[in-house]
Amino acid sequence: KFNKVESLDELISVHDQFLKELIFKCLLLDKTRPVMNIIESILSCVMKFSTQILVGHFRPQSLSSIHRSFKENFKLLFKVILKLVERGYQPHLEDLLLRLNFNIFYEPSSR
Repeated sequence: KFNKVESLDELISVHDQFLKELIFKCLLLDKTRPVMNIIESILSCVMKFSTQILVGHFRPQSLSSIHRSFKENFKLLFKVILKLVERGYQPHLEDLLLRLNFNIFYEPSSR
């Protein structure tokens, strides 16, 4: 799109459209905030697990709680993204879905 621009106004317009698409695809809109909340919860579990491993103080009940939370949030994220893809909303999420479920572990039919 940028190579077809003939004026500064067109460049600004194309750039604005690019930024809007980027914000949309990165789930940074208010209506996609619930999905980002799930992703943040998953990342929080990863950080808690990492901290416990690095510090070397493993508490089985704590690790079990982290694992349970991670698993629940991941399944929820998978379910939400699957529904969005099935409805045609944000088709680029189909690639994310493939990467999240590359071994088909989270397919509803496999569980």
